[in-house]
Amino acid sequence: MKQRLNAGQQAPSFFKKPVEFSLTRKLMGIHARNRLSVAFRTAPGSADPAFGLDMAQLA
Repeated sequence: MKQRLNAGQQAPSFFKKPVEFSLTRKLMGIHARNRLSVAFRTAPGSADPAFGLDMAQLA
């Protein structure tokens, strides 16, 4: 029976080092951006007064 390898073990045979490094950096950047967007999320409707939407009395 063939032994199953995880992604970390398969990557060196599939990608060259510079490509693997580039992909890792891009994934880290996407992850960081997503974490920041969750951390600084605003409540829906919180910017309505700034744009004058509270005067429309839509709610």
